[in-house]
Amino acid sequence: MFATTDPAKELDVYFRINKDGSFTLNFFDSGGNQFALSTYTFTVNFKLRKNETTNVLQLTEGAGITKTSYSLVIALTKTQSNLFREQNYFWELVRVKSSLEKDWLTGDAIFHLGKFDGVEQTENITISDSSEITVNITDSSNNELATGTYSTTLTFDQDQDIYHDATGTSLTFTLGTTNINGKGIILRLNKPTAVTFPGTFEADANSSALDATKLNVYFLVFFTNWNGSGLDHVIYKNSLFTAQ
Repeated sequence: MFATTDPAKELDVYFRINKDGSFTLNFFDSGGNQFALSTYTFTVNFKLRKNETTNVLQLTEGAGITKTSYSLVIALTKTQSNLFREQNYFWELVRVKSSLEKDWLTGDAIFHLGKFDGVEQTENITISDSSEITVNITDSSNNELATGTYSTTLTFDQDQDIYHDATGTSLTFTLGTTNINGKGIILRLNKPTAVTFPGTFEADANSSALDATKLNVYFLVFFTNWNGSGLDHVIYKNSLFTAQ
């Protein structure tokens, strides 16, 4: 077994000298859900060699890096590509959160001229103007809450404890099937903008209103015959906590 403080993964990227070029990184968590980037700041460094302290070129958000809610577009202009010779350089994608700096991606930045046949072997030649790369992220440190398995479909087939960092997002939940009378779910949602439950979900009288600045902890219980109505029903209560 091994342990590491370095989450970096290797990704080699090809660039053509004297041409514009870009590629897109789409981020998902281990559960396949889009991974929010709003609390992160990113830079990309290009170095002559991996042990260099100075950069040949650095890209920042708004200057070579375009950040959306769940993706990054890394772009070099024609002028910037001419800073490089035809050889391999070292590149790194650096993220900063809460003053903590880590590499998420590192590899060779391969600058070239002349004939090029792509990086995929296919029966047909496909020219793609942009590359789509899926990056699965598991990144935690002492001041970050762990992210667990998560789905917007809540199924009460067993007692569950679910955590999701919903910072800046709106969530709409649905009720799954194969629910069992009396089963409960603890649903911990960190800083959601809005949470919507189906009409069969009813808030307890002491339930707190959602607070987008706090950890909202919902305790939900499924009933097949709530108050003798003969209808499926979920009763829930929300409690608020401050989580950094």
